[in-house]
Amino acid sequence: MRTAGRPGTRRDAHFPERQDAVREGRWRADLGVPVLGWDVGAVERGHGAILAAVSHFFNTVAAERGTLWAGPNSFSKERIMSGSSFPHLKHLTPILIVDRVGPCIEFWFGRMGFKADNQVPGPDGTLAFCSVAKGDIEIMYQSRASVLAEDPGAAEELGGRSAVPFFAVDNLDEVEHAIAGAPVVKARHKTPYGFTEIYVREPGGTRVGFAQF
Repeated sequence: MRTAGRPGTRRDAHFPERQDAVREGRWRADLGVPVLGWDVGAVERGHGAILAAVSHFFNTVAAERGTLWAGPNSFSKERIMSGSSFPHLKHLTPILIVDRVGPCIEFWFGRMGFKADNQVPGPDGTLAFCSVAKGDIEIMYQSRASVLAEDPGAAEELGGRSAVPFFAVDNLDEVEHAIAGAPVVKARHKTPYGFTEIYVREPGGTRVGFAQF
């Protein structure tokens, strides 16, 4: 694995932009890797905790993998930051694999006012697939039995994997009232980064988080 030279070393003579990055605070001098445009200090500067958390993750990855921009064959910072030459992604919709789809749909339909759509019954008449949507938010559910019917080899893959839908909300009090009675995974609490959150488990066993910030 290639490793990054520390700023100030002979290697920097070939990368003068690295010295500029150091002066502008865009280079982690202690790790010898580039900072991907932001840093954890973004929280203190009021740019948002989510941005800072994501930045911290990518900076950590950069530290583990060595140089990201220093090599002649690596991506340029300009390309990464501008998004040029990358596919345009329009929407993200999780597909949650559960034992029973029906109770999960009822959770979102009855408690949050989601609309149920794309209902596909299985051989036994129960839902094998269904999606719920409200505004720009959409969640898809598929039964474990239907997945295994299509691909029996997926049994091992389905075990031990998890996803946690995380919703930003305007009024957590209203949400907490709507989800009353759902199993609480983590009670309402204040996070170090300023969010007020609560986590519950929907009928399919998936942990769902709601946060006001």
